[in-house]
Amino acid sequence: KSFIVLFLATVIVVVSVRPGLACGPAELLPVFDSTRTPEYPYTDFAAGNLGIVSPKYPRIVLFAAYRYLGGGTFSSFEREKLVEAWMEYFDRQSASDDKVLQAVKDWIAERASVVGDEETPPDIYLEKPYEGFDFFPNCSRNAFEVAKETLSDRASRYGTDDKWVREWINGQDTVFRNCADSRRLPNPANSSMPEWLQKDRAYQTAAAEFYSLNYEKAKDAFSKIANDPDSPWQQVSEYLVPRTLVRQASLGKYKSKSSIIYSEAEQSLENIYAGSGDYSEDANRLLGLIKFRVHPEQRVQELAQNLSFYGGDTLKQDLIDYTWLLDKFESRALEAEEKKREKEQNENPSSNSNVNTFGSEAAEAANLAIREAVERATEASEAAAQKQQDEQALKDQGYLKIDFYDETYTSSWTIWLRQDASDEEAYAEAEKVAGPLTDAMKERVRYGRQSAYQSLFLDRGDEYEGGYWGDIERSVDLLPPFLVANDLTDWLFTFQIQGDAAYLHALDKFRQTNSDIWLITALSKAESGSRDIGQLMENAKGIGRTSPAFPTAAFHRARILTELGKIGEARALIDEVLDGSPEMPLSARNELQAMRMNLSATLDEFLKYSLRKPFAFEWATDFLSVDDMIAKQKSYYDPEYYTETREEYEQSVDDEYAYAKQIQSELMFDQDSIEIINNYFPLSVMVEAQASPVLPEYLRGRFALVIWTRAALLGNSGVADRFAPEVLKYHPEMESEVREYMNAATAAQKDHAALFAILKHGRTTPYIASGFGMPSEGITYSSNWWCETSEEVWDEDKQEMVPLDLTKRPVFLSAAQTATAKDEMAALRKLGDAPGYLARKALDWAAKNPRDPRVPEALYLAFKANDWDKYGCGGDNDMRIKIQQTLERMYPSSTWAQQTREEQ
Repeated sequence: KSFIVLFLATVIVVVSVRPGLACGPAELLPVFDSTRTPEYPYTDFAAGNLGIVSPKYPRIVLFAAYRYLGGGTFSSFEREKLVEAWMEYFDRQSASDDKVLQAVKDWIAERASVVGDEETPPDIYLEKPYEGFDFFPNCSRNAFEVAKETLSDRASRYGTDDKWVREWINGQDTVFRNCADSRRLPNPANSSMPEWLQKDRAYQTAAAEFYSLNYEKAKDAFSKIANDPDSPWQQVSEYLVPRTLVRQASLGKYKSKSSIIYSEAEQSLENIYAGSGDYSEDANRLLGLIKFRVHPEQRVQELAQNLSFYGGDTLKQDLIDYTWLLDKFESRALEAEEKKREKEQNENPSSNSNVNTFGSEAAEAANLAIREAVERATEASEAAAQKQQDEQALKDQGYLKIDFYDETYTSSWTIWLRQDASDEEAYAEAEKVAGPLTDAMKERVRYGRQSAYQSLFLDRGDEYEGGYWGDIERSVDLLPPFLVANDLTDWLFTFQIQGDAAYLHALDKFRQTNSDIWLITALSKAESGSRDIGQLMENAKGIGRTSPAFPTAAFHRARILTELGKIGEARALIDEVLDGSPEMPLSARNELQAMRMNLSATLDEFLKYSLRKPFAFEWATDFLSVDDMIAKQKSYYDPEYYTETREEYEQSVDDEYAYAKQIQSELMFDQDSIEIINNYFPLSVMVEAQASPVLPEYLRGRFALVIWTRAALLGNSGVADRFAPEVLKYHPEMESEVREYMNAATAAQKDHAALFAILKHGRTTPYIASGFGMPSEGITYSSNWWCETSEEVWDEDKQEMVPLDLTKRPVFLSAAQTATAKDEMAALRKLGDAPGYLARKALDWAAKNPRDPRVPEALYLAFKANDWDKYGCGGDNDMRIKIQQTLERMYPSSTWAQQTREEQ
């Protein structure tokens, strides 16, 4: 009974993961803060435990914050629907997908209980690996549920062996074929049939016409049933008449008269809704769709009013419609402003043109080249626009666009088909442009037709008109007055917009309403020099700990105190909030700790607040626990595609994630703290950090290895010698190589021993890693080392890389320590990425100490290191060739030379 589904292809939003110094993130990433989404799995946020509400949340999420911040709440049903909507928005996990599949399976099972094993079921009921059933884009879940219930009733009344029950099944099979192929009707009713089957057959025929896109015939057939008081399908058919009209109006080929069709459907639905019958609520939902399409300005105001206080059964769809309409009107306003500014610029061209339009021949030639480039670009743009216009015209006439290609992927073709075309007609049309089709090409044509046909029914992508991508910045004064007349809509836009105008608007709204919601909105936009900031801060103190607004208010109070230079007050406030708010979401605690970390007066303080607990783990676009990740990986096992047994496969998954499972509950470093440690901490401070009682034991081993590696690379033998035993303590697998280093007598011998140890163990790196640590510790990839580091860091607010600012060093670091860290980082950057550095060092070792028995293996390992390109480093084939030539020339009979031959 659901007729509107969320268009998910327009936006994919995930929690931001910032790039780090160490080479590449692991597959499984711990997530600490939630500046762009509420904390996964969203249930806490839906229940009012909001944490720190971010203006970067989409409006579909901020709506719930508005309700809670304004003193409202949601029922358990409504909270469930909120989470469903967010899962679809963020994770593309539609709550209805599994239910549709299950409804199909339930219908097939019910059908089999009647027909047994006597016959082979139609192809549409055969489930295929990784494809599911033959597609049913035109049939809703409800269609299969009704079919199952009806068959169960008819079989129990008349018996499973009754021939008319079998005929009923034949008719229903034909109906469902129309969900895929179109243009099939059940055998017509006749006087030999019992009356019950004649009534059912009339409904089956009307449904078949509907699924075949024959809407005029379907409407007439449903109308006749609606006027038959003896039909068990009378009430539903009365509702299906306007539903047919809505479907008819929504398809392209009826576009020219869609307003007339919608008007007829709207009147019919209003009558059904007013009648308070069994389908009254269904009619109301369908009325909402019509209003969305035909009366968007009226609908957005109506939804804003309803959603401000109510929800109920339609909450989820109303919220989706509401936020889509907000996106639509916002995009229109921004596009209009963009065109206005372009017009003004064209009418008043800048006198500061970069092009010299007078004078030299070179300038004239440049002008000519620019004009020709503009003409070419204009022609290409016009051609593309014309092509788009021509294609839209075909779509409006009811044609589907099908793209397919040959088996070698060297040739591709496009054909256009009627919406009601069959697979056979599609093959015939394809052969006109591509010649005889192979079986594989036929399958591609069939898939293309199914996908295009499916797109007519499974989403409302053509209705989403948001997503402005231009350069005009959002502002409240650009929005049409009707849009911000409602407090909810006004707040949703204002909360997301930055700048003085938004601050002053929020401040004025707070003065008018004296509400917490407008108080924290003004506070979130305030700066140390903002008007009336003192009074605003005083008002914010009155927000109690039990208020949903408390974490947001506390966060921004601390932020402003910091900007005002009141560091002591800011520290005290954050500590008080962290110590006194045990129920605060982990993401909010982590954000407050990040702020507190930047105010640290000592190294121990810094470490204390830099260590945080993740609230979820990211894998691809999923957010889950490590145990959930393991279960998900194990669910992929299929004996048809794996040579190993299920037990062997599951054990391999357990082994892969053993380290992640072991430390998933530990405190970890987030990327912001890692950037400070790696960029600002000299070796001496890293040594202090490794010995700090604040550092968890499992991190001491990671620090020990990084300190030893960094010291060895920088030629600091004092620190390297001191930490070699620490490396042995935590990394016994490195004992042989580290012992060689410890026993080396000269600086050159130590250099070669360190090089060999680094080559042998890919986890060695001079940089601390965030989260789980190095991928070679059980997450993914077998080699790691390091890439050349950047002198830029990630700016979360700007969402871009910015130059490293050494003036932002932690206050507990002295100027001398900062200068030392800068020199050390410069020296490390000079080494370049690990694959290149290791290769150069191995070749130099071979040249200077050709008789050292470790050299051939070192060359081979450097050869291997340059075989991969990890996030832009390594993959130097010229270096591989040079190493191989050296092995062939100097050690041709060695095992390592033989291995390079095999691998090359």
